[in-house]
Amino acid sequence: MWHFGDSDSSIFENPEHKYNTEGVFLVQLIATSNNGCVNETSMNVTIHPDFAVYPPNAFTPNGDGENDTFEVKGTGVSEYVIHIYSRWGELMYESKNLEDKWDGTYKGSPVRAGTYVYKINYRSMVDKEYSINGTVTVVR
Repeated sequence: MWHFGDSDSSIFENPEHKYNTEGVFLVQLIATSNNGCVNETSMNVTIHPDFAVYPPNAFTPNGDGENDTFEVKGTGVSEYVIHIYSRWGELMYESKNLEDKWDGTYKGSPVRAGTYVYKINYRSMVDKEYSINGTVTVVR
């Protein structure tokens, strides 16, 4: 018998369980042999909030109201820095705010259509640092 610490339990040998909230839960296993011998073990399990960043791979800054900006979505992020570079390594855009959006301009002028490289450094709510690199294509 498994008790998951959130009022849910299972009698299966290898159950799967999904927690709906973050927190610390005491997970308990009570095992009974065929001869009626009982043994018990327990462990605290900490569920942290979800975290991730989701950058798109292309956008079309043409003013039509659809996909006009490069907008990184994220959840569970406490700190965030993005740098976007041209293929020659020139810094085209930089932001420390996940709410900011790149409009496809550099120094007030539209950038050329093409592929740009980004680097995103972020820290999760559980104080772990991550870095992702990728490309975004500006379609005009």
